[in-house]
Amino acid sequence: MPREAKANQTDYTIRFKNHTTTIVLLCNPTQPFTSIKEDLLEAISATGIKEINGSPIPSDPDDVILGVQLDREDIGKPWVNLEIPEFDDEEAPTKKGVKKGSVLNKNPLGAGLKDGSLLAFRFRSAQKFDPNSMEVDDDWDVVLPKIYEGEPEEDPSILPSIETGDEVSE
Repeated sequence: MPREAKANQTDYTIRFKNHTTTIVLLCNPTQPFTSIKEDLLEAISATGIKEINGSPIPSDPDDVILGVQLDREDIGKPWVNLEIPEFDDEEAPTKKGVKKGSVLNKNPLGAGLKDGSLLAFRFRSAQKFDPNSMEVDDDWDVVLPKIYEGEPEEDPSILPSIETGDEVSE
């Protein structure tokens, strides 16, 4: 059973998405991602979910890969690994990434996340990707809800007036 969250004014609500499944967790901005992944797996387990879109739920938090959208303001943009590859000082000129121990990989605050952030997650067991890549990856299985396009638009002349509650007519 997931531990009971005690809300703090500085806590973030973070949404985790895989296929059509969304898990919402309350996280301290300085809580390590390893701990957040443990909480995510506990929350999934508590719901009784055994697999998501054919991928079995792992028991090891190290098998959870987190992703973030390339452009957080545009939900249509692709996803990239949240964890940035780390390198030693001597590897710096030949690798893309950050120096080992970077704050960017430690917690939501270091990664630049905010309250209400949306992260994708996937599992290493379903790996068809390079977990150390910083390249755009179309293999993230995230299905975002769409507004029904076939719904007719409402006629603004029959909408109630906000101030009076009366119908508006032109």
